[in-house]
Amino acid sequence: MSKKVVFNGIEILTNEDDSSAQSMLGFVEKVIDNLESDLDRSDENFHLSINMDFSPNRSIKHSFSVTSLSNNGTRAKVMKILEKSTNSRETKMSGTVRFDIQVDDD
Repeated sequence: MSKKVVFNGIEILTNEDDSSAQSMLGFVEKVIDNLESDLDRSDENFHLSINMDFSPNRSIKHSFSVTSLSNNGTRAKVMKILEKSTNSRETKMSGTVRFDIQVDDD
């Protein structure tokens, strides 16, 4: 069994004429896909807030907070998923993505 991810909110800040928004949404989609496929019913349900800052030719800066998550095994999985999803590679994008999601049993 997998998890279901539900948006509580998303905000993308970038220049209007910048094509970065599409690429940033790709990163958000990657995080969600990995959470849904890599977590299962044995993992706790939780709320996750993520902030990612993109600057051209620099590594992605990301910060996050997790609430309602006390199981260290699930917490470790979430950390690996976030690492795998964002992997801090250099990009040509410029802007910020903030999103809040709820991860629940499917």
